[in-house]
Amino acid sequence: MKKIYCFLMFIFCLQFVLLSCQGEAAAVYVFEPKQNISENEGENINNNDSEAETVEAVKKMELGAENTEAEDTLDVIEVVEESEEAEVAEVAEVAEVAEEVDDAILAEGSDDENSFEEESISEDCEEKLLLPEGDEVFIEESVNSEDISKDNKADEVDEEDGISDAEYGQILSPIVKEREWSILIYMGADNNLEASAIEDLNEMEHSLLDTDVTNVLVLLDRSEIYDTSNGNWSGAKLFKLKTGKSENITSIISEEIDCPALAIKKGASVALDMSSSYVLEECISFMKEAYTANHYGLVVWGHGTGWRNDSSDSQLFKGFAYDDSSKTYMTLKQLGNALSRAFDSHKVDFLGFDTCFASELELLYELKNSARYIAGSEGLLLYSGWNYRKLFDYFQSMNKKSADELCYCVVKQFSEQFNNTQRASIAAVDTGYISALFTCFDAFMAMSGSKISNRTIRDNVMGILYSNSNCDTERYCYGTEGSDIYIDLISAASNLSLYFESIGISLSSYYNNLKNVLANAVLYSWASDRSDMRGSFSANKAGIGVYFSTLGSNGMLLTVHPSAYIKNKTSEQISFVAESNGYVPAVSTKNSLLDKLFYTSF
Repeated sequence: MKKIYCFLMFIFCLQFVLLSCQGEAAAVYVFEPKQNISENEGENINNNDSEAETVEAVKKMELGAENTEAEDTLDVIEVVEESEEAEVAEVAEVAEVAEEVDDAILAEGSDDENSFEEESISEDCEEKLLLPEGDEVFIEESVNSEDISKDNKADEVDEEDGISDAEYGQILSPIVKEREWSILIYMGADNNLEASAIEDLNEMEHSLLDTDVTNVLVLLDRSEIYDTSNGNWSGAKLFKLKTGKSENITSIISEEIDCPALAIKKGASVALDMSSSYVLEECISFMKEAYTANHYGLVVWGHGTGWRNDSSDSQLFKGFAYDDSSKTYMTLKQLGNALSRAFDSHKVDFLGFDTCFASELELLYELKNSARYIAGSEGLLLYSGWNYRKLFDYFQSMNKKSADELCYCVVKQFSEQFNNTQRASIAAVDTGYISALFTCFDAFMAMSGSKISNRTIRDNVMGILYSNSNCDTERYCYGTEGSDIYIDLISAASNLSLYFESIGISLSSYYNNLKNVLANAVLYSWASDRSDMRGSFSANKAGIGVYFSTLGSNGMLLTVHPSAYIKNKTSEQISFVAESNGYVPAVSTKNSLLDKLFYTSF
């Protein structure tokens, strides 16, 4: 194009110069004949005419010459315009032919397995580039050596003719990976779980999780006593997870990062009270600001005792994030308040509890407005906890990377990890159904309590739920004095419904309502001791527990419940206790199931 354009300009300028010369010659030619006429036809022209008349004649001649030159110039311009139109048409025809040739070349090369494919990205040929902000782009380079040589030839043509790359083929443009998830693993390991925390972090690093898409931060608080690996540092550090670590490496490879709000600096540990809701809130806020994503998740890691909410209770481990250094823990209500503040009263997409006694109705009801999905165990959990390598590898294989898929991966890895462990169970719950579940559960237990009219029925019900040697109601506790006892919700309801039916009292409508809403609430669940669930995920049984009582000395039940679990007994109570009318004991009324079992005389 440049050559054609320059050639046309050269022709135009040459014609303009020639026309200018012709104009001057015409002016002389017109003037000189006047002189000749005056010499040959002297009788008609007076040689003694005044100078003014001569000048007047010259001006007339020059005016005629200028008119002639203007007309000639317009003719030239018209010719040039016609020439340019012809050239443009010729170029368009050439471009059309070139396009047909390119199409033919592409069609011919489509059968070659190494050919360049438009609008596609080969994962095997991605080249990763780091942007200054830390984001990553991937540039497509699916060409073989033959294609490269063709590209070089095309580049030479581009330089010569000025034709852009877009006219020859696809321009390679960077594709920014979108961060789908940012997940915080909140590891309260300033206690006897320190070694397990290091082990779990190693599992994460051995996984193949793509941390550009699923970003993971780990706030790890260590003890001074239980583990000496990785430099034997104590206190808290914040890590940005790195994955793909070799099997033979056990040292931490994840990147230490700063968190100004918590005074955490790279390369140094800081004393943090992980039981403080402020620490949790600030760490979540930092993650949201520094690692913005489409979805957010939180895994509470460490000890846990379910519903506990009263710091005056004398349990060995209470609430969550028990801290040896401060001798404190985070209550359930404090946890809910921290989540509400950190997420501006919106729900976190996924909330997991790698703790004991987390999948309890009291906890789910308290946090129903803080998380979309909650996953945890209703009973005890071994020190090893979740298998994070399997969890992250499974999640990496998921197509959508949705919260539902994350729940599935949690239950799947758990079922494989504890397949041979007695009384192991887990459930992933959709909190959108928890209010309805609470209502149906409370109504069923209220109706059951109303049918306990004498001591015999009371003793039979107590035996069904706990004390009979052949009791098949699923229940969980540490087994030592002071341990809380949790019973499986649907297991207890099923056994109660069968018992009352055996004595002529039907609770089937209440039970069916409870069972149906539970089926909707539980996405995935698994329990090792229930043959109908082994090796499969079922929403019809298992997965959610409820507090029943506390174990006293000699394996006997305490006859009095904690004050925090008695309705209207204290000012700071969890929502489940404050709103239940059919299950928890109360100060004034005595019509609930626990009132009838523990506080009513017959």
